[in-house]
Amino acid sequence: MLPLRNLNLIKNVLTDEQIGPVSKTLKENTNIQQIFMSHNRMSVAAMQTLADGLKDNKVLTDFFFTHNDLQAGGEGGLSVLKSLANKKDLRSLALNSCNINGEYLQELENSIAGNTELKELYLFANRIGPDGSKQISAMIKNKAKLTSLGLSNNKLNDTGCIELAQNGLVGKRFLVKLSFENNGMGNTALEAVSASLMDCQSIQELYLYNNELDDDPIENFCELLSKQ
Repeated sequence: MLPLRNLNLIKNVLTDEQIGPVSKTLKENTNIQQIFMSHNRMSVAAMQTLADGLKDNKVLTDFFFTHNDLQAGGEGGLSVLKSLANKKDLRSLALNSCNINGEYLQELENSIAGNTELKELYLFANRIGPDGSKQISAMIKNKAKLTSLGLSNNKLNDTGCIELAQNGLVGKRFLVKLSFENNGMGNTALEAVSASLMDCQSIQELYLYNNELDDDPIENFCELLSKQ
């Protein structure tokens, strides 16, 4: 058997028939470390079959599953999230445009709660509102090694951004990249985010465009920029 480490099936629109062999490959190659399956429109049955193939892999480090509607996958979508529970070595997780909110966001929080190695978390465009920010804060609370957090194109607004600043971002000393574009963030939220990053000497990229910021100077934000 080949020592397969990377499986890339991006943009294949996998059918129920095609996902069977993929699941079989995953079951037979539990040492796969990187899986890229973005832009596939899988049915409920296909997602469940994929989850069955993923569940015995305990060494996965990178999982890119963007642009797959997990809610359309119903229980299958939840099963994909549940399959992450034993991935203690997971370093990079990208679930952009997966319709992860509500119970699906809660399942993600539960599934990666025991992972303390995660460095990159991308949840762009998931319609996450202020209530979901509490789940994200809880999700990243024990992720001390986090270097990148992507939350652009959600619906966090000031309330959600402040929640994340006060309860999720504090103490993230290794954070390099933070994305909050298009979230309805105002100056109050920006000030809270800036304050939470005051002790972070590693921040290099901060994306805030298309929010509701005005031109008034914000002392904490300026101080943050001057430190870098």
